[in-house]
Amino acid sequence: MNFCYRRLFTALTRSKTQSYLINVASYRINPIETSNQIKVPHSMVKNIERQRAKKIYKKEQEEDPPGDRTQSPVIACKRSNFNHYPGREYRRMTDKHVASGAWQHRLSKGDFFTIDHHFKNPAWTQSTAQTFEQLDCKPEIVEILNKANIHNPTSTQSRVIPRLRSGHHMIVTAETGGGKTLAYLVPLVESLLQWKSAKRLLPMENAPFAIILAPTRELVAQIEHMLEVFQELNIRTRSLIGINTNKDPLNFSLGEVDIIISTPGILLRLLRQDEHFGIERRLIGSNLQHVIVDEADTLLDITFSSAVVEIIRRLEIDVQPITNLEKSAPPAVQLVFVSATIPTATEETLKELISTDEIDKMSTPSVHRIMPHVPQKFYRIGNQQKLGLVLKLVKYDIEKKHPCLIFCNQTKTVRFLRQFFHDQRIDILVMHSHMTDTKRAKNLEDFRNGENKIMCATDIISRGVDTYWVEHVIQFDFPRFISDYIHRAGRVGRIGSKNSGKISSFVTQPHEISLAQQIEVATRMNKKLRGVNNDIKYQLDLHAKQREQKQEKIDNQRAREELCKEVIRSAMA
Repeated sequence: MNFCYRRLFTALTRSKTQSYLINVASYRINPIETSNQIKVPHSMVKNIERQRAKKIYKKEQEEDPPGDRTQSPVIACKRSNFNHYPGREYRRMTDKHVASGAWQHRLSKGDFFTIDHHFKNPAWTQSTAQTFEQLDCKPEIVEILNKANIHNPTSTQSRVIPRLRSGHHMIVTAETGGGKTLAYLVPLVESLLQWKSAKRLLPMENAPFAIILAPTRELVAQIEHMLEVFQELNIRTRSLIGINTNKDPLNFSLGEVDIIISTPGILLRLLRQDEHFGIERRLIGSNLQHVIVDEADTLLDITFSSAVVEIIRRLEIDVQPITNLEKSAPPAVQLVFVSATIPTATEETLKELISTDEIDKMSTPSVHRIMPHVPQKFYRIGNQQKLGLVLKLVKYDIEKKHPCLIFCNQTKTVRFLRQFFHDQRIDILVMHSHMTDTKRAKNLEDFRNGENKIMCATDIISRGVDTYWVEHVIQFDFPRFISDYIHRAGRVGRIGSKNSGKISSFVTQPHEISLAQQIEVATRMNKKLRGVNNDIKYQLDLHAKQREQKQEKIDNQRAREELCKEVIRSAMA
């Protein structure tokens, strides 16, 4: 009788209409005699299906090329039957081919796989030129680069430098750590020298030849430091970091300046104050020829793009071709957007300024791919195991004197880890947005100089900052998006690094497992990563909508269960 009611309850919860529930309840409580049937035990059916699936899987493995097992595996797994060797191909990729395919199960904790070093740094191997002379760089610039110990262009530089000389608007997407900053600075400096030699620049204060926008103060300082390489060419640069735009606005002056580097917030505040105080615009666009947006995936995100668009509009610069008849002619002011990842809404954002047909696009071959020269290990663990594992890894790095960078998703986690390591008598540096600018700059300098080899930070340091000295990245919190993983991973294996370094990632939550599976599948299939989209607002809204749908489904299920119970009670009465 109990079995009958269990089946009744199951059937009732699947239905949606009350009339159907009553009919089913009446049928189950007053069953009709039926002829005898031969029934196969459920366990036997499952066993038959399992054996059939094994035969199909074995047949597929025999048909697919197994790869060269004489070489080291590209993906080395705790369960060696999941190892992936060079030359291995998959006719049809399934969870049974993927080491992380069963990681949603709670018993999978303790498993791991490593994407090993399987190719040289593509920044060098995919370069189209061996020297800067082959890129037709000016002799004085080549000499300066040689003095700075920069002799060979990277893959990014060999492709970007010739294209930017055309003067057309351009979106540049290139892998992290490939020298993107120098790739746009060289043609910028060449253009500036050409205008100066032709005496086309007006001798005016606050009238820059170029403006470079970057999302963080650390990246602004880094770009300014990079421009110091060209100091002997008498290039006047100015950073707006640390400038008090409220102090004496009527007498504000940057002097005669060639290149301004700033975050969008500071520059926009300066432009808005002109309207607020009712004074003439303090930043003059008479000489402006180039606007460069570094880390464009952040600055052109749905959340931040309005500030960039407003800056360009307030500068009142001409970004259209000279005449409608000259479609191939360069615009009066060149816009350049540079990043390792570009959100899908970029072109939609730029429609407010220019037609997307007028923007050239350039991507390097390795963009949106896993770095083949950096070992990357993924640990499937529980939240309770994270502290023990991170302590073990950090102690090893301290013993071997390896600079280590730990990433967390939230500031409170960074503070918690600082206290945790303090209790273990280990002092670490921290970096997050709630710190003062002075403290952030000092901690980054101490980390660079090796005064403390362990730093824990949020994503504030994951974009653009040249951490060439870092040898180990630990992702204590797995990133929320694939684009964040690409940027974090790019903190090691950079141009100028002593070695390729390594990455350790802790995978705990279901959505983190899904991202880890995407990375593993892309590596096995030798394809680009899918879903590389940094539209933060869009992604968060999507996750919120998914949570609402899930909660609505749970509420509907509960409502059906209550209705079923009520039908059963009324039928038994």
